[in-house]
Amino acid sequence: MQWDKEETKFVIRNYETMTVPELARYLNRTECAVACKVFHIGLTRHDTIPSFGHKKWTEIESKFVCENYKQMKIEDMAKQLNRSRQSVRKFIQRKHVS
Repeated sequence: MQWDKEETKFVIRNYETMTVPELARYLNRTECAVACKVFHIGLTRHDTIPSFGHKKWTEIESKFVCENYKQMKIEDMAKQLNRSRQSVRKFIQRKHVS
C-alpha cells in the first residue's frame, strides 16, 4: 500500500513524540511498514545522542537488523545503517537475533 502525503507528514510531525507501535496503530499500518518509512525518509530522534563514543541503537535500526540479518551481509547492513561491522555484529550477538 502506497503512503500518501498526509501519512508521511503525520510521521514526520510525530516521530519525536510517538513510538513506532503508536504511529502504526494510528495509521493502521504494520510496525515494519512504519519503521521502513521512517528509515527511508531519514528520521532520527534526538535521544540518540552518542555517549562515551557509542551511538545508541534506535528502534528503527533494531528492526532493520532483525528483519534483514538473514538476507543481508553484516557489511551491507553496516553500510546502510552508517555503523561499523563490529557494531552490527555485537548488536546481533547481544540481542540474540535469530
